[in-house]
Amino acid sequence: MDTYSTEGKEITYAFNVIKDFFNDIDMFNAIKDTENLIRSPANNKVYKKRSPGDLLFFIDRFEELSAAAFTIRESYSERDGAVLEAFEEQEFPDISKHKDFVPDLRYLPAWEAFPRNLTARQYFNPYKAIKKFISHMTEIEWKKALKVIIEYALSTDPINDEYPSSELMTIRLRMLQLIEACHLLHVRTNLQAKSTKHNIPNTKKK
Repeated sequence: MDTYSTEGKEITYAFNVIKDFFNDIDMFNAIKDTENLIRSPANNKVYKKRSPGDLLFFIDRFEELSAAAFTIRESYSERDGAVLEAFEEQEFPDISKHKDFVPDLRYLPAWEAFPRNLTARQYFNPYKAIKKFISHMTEIEWKKALKVIIEYALSTDPINDEYPSSELMTIRLRMLQLIEACHLLHVRTNLQAKSTKHNIPNTKKK
């Protein structure tokens, strides 16, 4: 049963992009891929964790996730269940409530599914982390940053001329927070949504 039939097609599609992202890469491995991606240019070392094709696959998926985040934020709409009301009653997340952050314990243990890069407020309200991500750079600037980072990850040239260490670490944090925030949205609202991968809605104005 489709519980989100009243939301706009763009938002439904954005959440389906999130669903497809986590169908392809679970949160634990998405975090690892991000860390490895940033670590290589930060240390002026060529990425050697996996094949370059794997890295390009991850970046492609992350760009889709980023675009979905911009769509969701710009809509100023929130899905029921995404924000935990318990924040008014407790200061820290209750990690015993696995349903709030674990998609399926059979495939992803709670310890691997728990978001470690979000603040308490962002854990209770993932939309706050999405806001941080899109406020840091425009969508075009994020695409440029990802392109630059992957180029330097596959070479030994220093990235400091493009992004100093402090900015690179901020980019790393925003990427990790976006992954974890989208993971929470997926777990709390999106697991039963029907995937429409490659079925992009026509949003052109007539």
